[in-house]
Amino acid sequence: VTNSPREAKELPGNNDACGKFDFVGGTYNGMNMVVGMTFSSDTPGANFYSTLTGNKAYFILENIFIFIGNNISCEDNYDVETIIENRKLNGKFYIGNKEINDKEGVVSSNYIYIENYGGIYIPDYTNVKYSITNNDFLEIYIEHGRKIRNSSYNYFILPKIGKNEIEKYIHNIEIISNNNKITAIQNKNNNIKEYIFWEKGKIGDLEVDNPCILIINGNELFISDPTQKIDFINITFGEDIYKVKLSKGYTTKINIKSI
Repeated sequence: VTNSPREAKELPGNNDACGKFDFVGGTYNGMNMVVGMTFSSDTPGANFYSTLTGNKAYFILENIFIFIGNNISCEDNYDVETIIENRKLNGKFYIGNKEINDKEGVVSSNYIYIENYGGIYIPDYTNVKYSITNNDFLEIYIEHGRKIRNSSYNYFILPKIGKNEIEKYIHNIEIISNNNKITAIQNKNNNIKEYIFWEKGKIGDLEVDNPCILIINGNELFISDPTQKIDFINITFGEDIYKVKLSKGYTTKINIKSI
């Protein structure tokens, strides 16, 4: 978001109030989910104009939520922020091992713990701040700055986890790509790989000829087209090529050679 003044808007009752990009959707394999969205604040149909754009990715594993953003740009004369959390406190609030009582400040550790909520891990906590209102609403946010181009972020949320358990979970997760072409992670504990191809591209032995979101688990591949515009997609693993017929609005599963 930007910190521009908020004004009441009368939204039209039609699709003119939708965002201008159609890349939004996800892929699901019964246990894990990947969701991607090309985001724009510019909604002329709702009489709201902004140059803020970016790619937002959500990797939902069994007990971890991984939030990744890239290609965040804005030419507006307002500061850009990514809101990590905004909730009413129901217990103590820690940054690292320090209990926090100040109403505002900077985040000085990778690890945050909130009682009766869980943990947050922020690999790069530069420019991460927090504030607590008088009625105990906590906001944690990243300051990207003003007039930004190709900014990014990533952080992990671990619901209901113990204060001293965060570290043992997050080291199983590797972010293998985070750019405006491909966002991808790997769960090293079970070797599940999850990808968002914002455009056609290649990473390692994997190549696709259209934008897509996919999960690879052993010899099973789950894929969807978030734009719901294409009927077929070609997937290449080394010398093997698979032509996949997609089901619009649904995840398609195929069997492949394990990679």
